Amino acid sequence: MKDQTSLIVIIVSLVAMIATLVVFYFQRTQVTAPANPAPIVTTTVEAPAGAVAYTNALPGGGAAAGGGAPVGGPPAGGFGGPSAAPAAGGGGFGAGGGTAKQPGQLLGPSAANEK
Repeated sequence: MKDQTSLIVIIVSLVAMIATLVVFYFQRTQVTAPANPAPIVTTTVEAPAGAVAYTNALPGGGAAAGGGAPVGGPPAGGFGGPSAAPAAGGGGFGAGGGTAKQPGQLLGPSAANEK
């Protein structure tokens, strides 16, 4: 050692290291084994008696019950048409056309909101 200051720095560093190790040791998490899971029931399930009907839609759905868009085609829901910029007031609002709402207007069908 060259001087007393180096000795003090080393002793303080060793005490801090030992204190840190003691804190880490006593603050470690205690690992507990989880409870065993409930056994899985593997008995066979009996199918209910009765006729099974395989269909593409819910009963009473009509001809358009399939829904969705055909591959490569427009959606089947009736929305669409040529899509124009909102400033032009064009399509894109459904089959009936429509007008673009101005900022601050409510979107509901109220007479006070229509111009």
